[in-house]
Formats: sequence, structure tokens, C-alpha cells
Amino acid sequence: MNESGNGVNSCLADIEKVFKAKKPAIISNHRAAFTGSIDPANRDKGVKALDELLTAILKKWPDAEFISAAALYDIMNGAGE
Repeated sequence: MNESGNGVNSCLADIEKVFKAKKPAIISNHRAAFTGSIDPANRDKGVKALDELLTAILKKWPDAEFISAAALYDIMNGAGE
């Protein structure tokens, strides 16, 4: 979720593209977006944007699942079958 424009809407558009292609959406962000050691407003902005994104995902795709990268790796590589 970037500084220019609306990162949430951009991310949602990207998620829609991969979901239409029957692929998993991978959301990545730097921890700096969620820390406030230098500027607490940065943390507030990052947490708010993440909340908006996750809420919008669940509204549009109520069956969406959130899993770790390790769990996705296992699923894609047939672990546990």
C-alpha cells in the first residue's frame, strides 16, 4: 500500500486479477508501515490501510482465506496429501 494514490484500491484491483485467474493473492508489505518509532502517524496510517484492505477483501470475497507463506507453499507443493 503505497504513498501515491489509493494503495488499497490498487491492491484490490490486483487481487481481483489473480482471483479471476484462479491464483492466490499474495499481499506483502514492509514492517515499517506498522511501526511508529519514528512517526506514530505512519503506524496509524499503515494499520488503517491494512484494516480497510482486509475488510474490503472479505466484503467482496467472503470465502477468502488468509494464510502464511509457509502454508501456501505446503498447499502448492502437495504437503499433507
